[in-house]
Amino acid sequence: MPISHLKKSNISCSLYYGYSAFIKSVSQDIYNDLLHCFDVNDAVKIFVIAALKVIKPNISTYNLVTEYKKHYLSLFYPHAAISKNTVFSLYDIIGYNKELCNDFTQKRFDRVQESHNIIINQISTKDESKINDLFAYTLKPSPKKDKEMFLMYAYDTSLSEPICSKLFDKNMQDLEKAKSFVKYNKINNAILFLDKDYSVKEFKNTFKDNPFIHFIMPLKNNDIRIRNYNMLERQEAFYFNKEALYGKKVKLKDNRFLYSYQNLQMKIDEEHNIHKQCHLAKNEDDFSKIYNKNKYCGFNIFESDLDLPLEQVYSIYRDRYKLEMVFKIYKNSTLLNTNKSPYDFSIIGLEFINLIATIITCRLVKKAEDTGILNKITFGELIDSIRHTLRSSNAPLDILADVNDEYWDMEFEKDNDYLYKLGLVTDKIQEMYIPKKVGRKRIHEEFVGPKRKKGRPRIKD
Repeated sequence: MPISHLKKSNISCSLYYGYSAFIKSVSQDIYNDLLHCFDVNDAVKIFVIAALKVIKPNISTYNLVTEYKKHYLSLFYPHAAISKNTVFSLYDIIGYNKELCNDFTQKRFDRVQESHNIIINQISTKDESKINDLFAYTLKPSPKKDKEMFLMYAYDTSLSEPICSKLFDKNMQDLEKAKSFVKYNKINNAILFLDKDYSVKEFKNTFKDNPFIHFIMPLKNNDIRIRNYNMLERQEAFYFNKEALYGKKVKLKDNRFLYSYQNLQMKIDEEHNIHKQCHLAKNEDDFSKIYNKNKYCGFNIFESDLDLPLEQVYSIYRDRYKLEMVFKIYKNSTLLNTNKSPYDFSIIGLEFINLIATIITCRLVKKAEDTGILNKITFGELIDSIRHTLRSSNAPLDILADVNDEYWDMEFEKDNDYLYKLGLVTDKIQEMYIPKKVGRKRIHEEFVGPKRKKGRPRIKD
């Protein structure tokens, strides 16, 4: 019997509550936009598949139904038909109806405020990792000659989440991909994060008709401007989150700017690695060549046509790195590691669902950061803690869960505290953290009075 009908037939079972409630708390606007742009049944399927990818990133299409029935998603978003054949058909439907995806993207752009910066970046979808996990080990032969594709995406730096994305073929140049991406998504104002292999002249020629498309580009270590403008010198010190940094900003003649950063912790790590390489050097020439890299340890140097504060440019760089880590969770999907073209309908549909999963993941991380939970534990530890919180399927869905009601299968005191901080339950257990006295409990010896009076007993005559 489907879980969505359990309440009607008064049959109760325990479902995983924590992760589903966490996802629901940050994604209501995404769900509403899907309902507005797509058919209702398709919108529910798209959202549920994306949510299941967040819960279990490496989930296969064959296991979607089984995983769906285990979680509270089946009660929050019931009647989602996500069998294997239905899902593959859904991918084709999404890819064929590109205008629906564009409507969804446009709704997200409409919410971007003028003060927010939109950054455009790209990432390869090719899986270049090695099997270093027992759970990834298999005897199945790996597919050969996988077609490498590149995913280009735009993200809002203030919200730390992507807005839209698009797949491109490997043979297309980066600047041409960026130009096509800007035109396809009707982006008028953005910052393009370039690789080191491109010049400012190439950028200007490509975007001469888009004066509000700007760039940030890292410099190579052998760039002569690093020495001419003394970019390895320190101008000011600041902190970004918990990173201790030195920075320097220099204005060039043609209204461009150089930004230099030295991360102290990165400097120590890189110097340690260089020391290892020097120790293994075979001759003095190799030793001196490796040792000379010491002066660049911990440095990141960028060029831009924007006059921005030092902290803001570094924030863009770190947000880009964090988003790449999130995108890599979903880039190794089965369909993406095939010989299919990036313009195939099924690939387009899958990438649209991956985009929604990425947006949800970014919001989960941001909410956990805002509550201060990540100051003590990692995001993975938080998810492991709340993932297996069980709650009865007969619990009411129209009100917020209460940790003291009778619908919990067992008590998870620490998990309930995290659920309370995330706003997923109404109250926390008051007796959870009762301070105890330090040290062992003091033992009071029982006072025993004298058995006879003091002194020698008096002998009566």
